[in-house]
Amino acid sequence: MPIPIDPVAFTLGFWKVHWYGLILTSAIALGIYLSWREGQRLGLDGDFLLDAALVVIPASILGARFYEVFVLSWDYYGRHPEDILAVWKGGLAIHGGVLAGAAAGLVFAWRKKQPLWRWADVVAPYLILSQALGRWGNFINQEAYGAPIPLWLEAWMPRWLRDQMWIEGTVMHPAFLYESVWNVLGCLALLAFRRGNRPSGMTFFLYFVVYNLGRVAIESIRMDSSYLLFPGLRTAQVVAVLLILLGLAGMYWRSRQGERYEAPVGVAGKREVKTAS
Repeated sequence: MPIPIDPVAFTLGFWKVHWYGLILTSAIALGIYLSWREGQRLGLDGDFLLDAALVVIPASILGARFYEVFVLSWDYYGRHPEDILAVWKGGLAIHGGVLAGAAAGLVFAWRKKQPLWRWADVVAPYLILSQALGRWGNFINQEAYGAPIPLWLEAWMPRWLRDQMWIEGTVMHPAFLYESVWNVLGCLALLAFRRGNRPSGMTFFLYFVVYNLGRVAIESIRMDSSYLLFPGLRTAQVVAVLLILLGLAGMYWRSRQGERYEAPVGVAGKREVKTAS
């Protein structure tokens, strides 16, 4: 029988350091660094981003945990309240984290009189890239898995992946991997879109469309997701559809109201703007 990866990376005295936390920390650090570097290249205030991270990161963690505990899994946490704060065991819902973090970041940028939609466009591709890396924390914890995988497809899986997806006596679809790959492709798509002469904010709202299109599809094979209304309609799918609609509405709004940059994003030194017609 396959032996799963130990979720504890190492111990420091009585403190157990989990792979899940290390991977999430690395994903957050990568997103901040790439966004900071891009902001600097575009002449934006990099120090602002570092200050914003001190607000956005706690808001994201709280939002992700709140959504996981009280929206997705209250049946479990209501019976095990001692696990509500045990984030090292997993259970940070992306939708809750993104919504809380985005709200905190936009409000913080507005209060600091920063070009909030320009910053949102800078961060969006690296947010979805960070999510791609963060999904590997689910791999370590044997979360975000799908239905039992067909034998013909199992034969193509590398052993390290097959062994970790051995759950409840069978090999499951690595849904976390599908989403990770989708998110990498989404990052490339957002970067390509951002290079056009787009009104500010459109890339940010496109993120909601791209990410959640993949989420709707991948959730259809998930075995560890919560249900809403009746089996076959998952909570995450309903939320994803609503966020797709939000993204489309936001793109339309920004296409009519956003500042249009004369130089494509990614060309430093040319930052004049004109109002979109």
